[in-house]
Amino acid sequence: MAEPHRSTREEVQVPDPRFLGQLCLVCRLWRVAAVGDPALWTLPRITVSSKMVPGAIQSLQEYIKLVVERLGTRPLSFGFRALDIINSAAVHSTLALLTQIGPRWRDASIRGPAEIMETLCTLNDTPLPYLRRLTLVLDNPHTRMDWIRKRDPHIPCFAISPSLRHLEIHYSLLHCGSLTFDLPWAQLESFRCVGVDGALYDTLIEAQPKGLKSVACLLDQAGVPLTSVPYSSPTLTCLRVRVKVGWGEVGFRNLTLPVLQELEVVSRRNRVYHMVESLIVRSGCSLRRLEMYPESLWVGRLRNILTLSPLLTDLSITSPNEEILGALILPNSGAARGCTVPDLKRLTIHTAKGMPSPALLAAILRSRKKSSSSATQGLEELVLVNMFHLAVEKETFESARQLYEDSLYAASDPLAIKCKDTLEKLKGPQRFTPKWPGNYDPWRLVNLEGTLCALERLDLAALADLRVLSRNGALDLIEFVIDDSEDIMPSGVPFARLAFRERASALRRSWREALIQAMRADPYYWIHPAQGDNLVVLRHVSPQNDPGDDAIWDYLTGKRRLKSATLDLELGIPLMTASRPTII
Repeated sequence: MAEPHRSTREEVQVPDPRFLGQLCLVCRLWRVAAVGDPALWTLPRITVSSKMVPGAIQSLQEYIKLVVERLGTRPLSFGFRALDIINSAAVHSTLALLTQIGPRWRDASIRGPAEIMETLCTLNDTPLPYLRRLTLVLDNPHTRMDWIRKRDPHIPCFAISPSLRHLEIHYSLLHCGSLTFDLPWAQLESFRCVGVDGALYDTLIEAQPKGLKSVACLLDQAGVPLTSVPYSSPTLTCLRVRVKVGWGEVGFRNLTLPVLQELEVVSRRNRVYHMVESLIVRSGCSLRRLEMYPESLWVGRLRNILTLSPLLTDLSITSPNEEILGALILPNSGAARGCTVPDLKRLTIHTAKGMPSPALLAAILRSRKKSSSSATQGLEELVLVNMFHLAVEKETFESARQLYEDSLYAASDPLAIKCKDTLEKLKGPQRFTPKWPGNYDPWRLVNLEGTLCALERLDLAALADLRVLSRNGALDLIEFVIDDSEDIMPSGVPFARLAFRERASALRRSWREALIQAMRADPYYWIHPAQGDNLVVLRHVSPQNDPGDDAIWDYLTGKRRLKSATLDLELGIPLMTASRPTII
């Protein structure tokens, strides 16, 4: 057997340590190659908690030592997470093994209670020549340590990192003031911070980094205005700032960002529109993505921003009134507008004061529909996010969504309505009938037989709109019969149950290709409600975002949701209903 090919990659991420053991079991030559090739040795994500028995902790530490030995002098990437500090000896001893090889760190992700800083501080004055990416997440402390009692804890352990380019810091220490870090701020390319205030953001801007490309900050409060030090960057393309409590305008007046493409400003100040407009005019930038969350929306400011951003493709706004929605209708739809309206690909609307007008939403979609005679690229996705509590607003949101469907789609086909009624009867409560086993109502079977016969006689080629079949229950009925339980058919008649299943399966096979092609040819949009009814995505399937036949069919049959390109989440997962998302 030939010796296996030796990896030439500088790093190989192995998700499971047993992978090396599986290689060694193939043959002697594979074992020699696996043991002797340092490219195959790397650390997986390390998790330490109080639930680990002493033997497991010892095995983990021995494995870390083995990997370090096999790697030789090569750089090391790892992820360390301490779930708690109850077993502090295990946490500190495991992290100490990693700090001993600090000069070989490359990509380091460290998460845990604030007490882990006691161990990390052993890196003070230690050069970290290979460190290029650092993620540091500090939870609230479980105990009041000496360094936490200081008003402004100073952390110098990462000061000598000449290769550091990407920094991410999360902290929310309620027992102390702002954290300060000695870091090579001027050489950073990306910075992300989730913390109490804007102290780290101020430090970054005051360092005047020359190659900074991305900044994202989520701040709990900003009682002190952000720094007023002037900063101009020829490389910064993404700026995202969210403040939960309050924020002064001074943080924007000092910025000049000529190549800025993505801007996200979330604040409860009413002058967000003015700040964004001033930044665009001062910088001369052309935005491609914009998200704003002020307390109130002014259509005049919005029109000015849209006019200044002709290349805008992704827009996110909150609680728009009818005038705001009207400003988003393309002029070629017949509405006269006095400003340039960007050719959007994605539009996200956060509804905080009631659902938008279904008629206006339908007008926006129709005006932005891509066609052979239109020069627009076409709106690919419209996302409606309900920011109310689900227990209070579920019925309101669902009724508004139904009104919107009625305004966008044609009237439902009578046969599709019959399918929906049949399914409701199958799922409804049974009536007592002593002549049938299991006290089953025979009229359900008569209704189901008649509906299946009508579906089998249906000529798909002659049906003008196949959407009505899936929208009003035809596919749901077929899937319900195929997954038949005794709720549909009593156990005393198994042959009848099998016959219904076979007929439903034959219908599904004959409909599959036709329905998939109909979805691709849909001139409007498909509606994707998430669980909990607080998120609705209207998405147009195009060659650029086509998920494939299997994904479309799974969506049509209710097995999974299509993915939202805007929110980057699976729509089957409920969206948090806080006033604003807590993650940027």
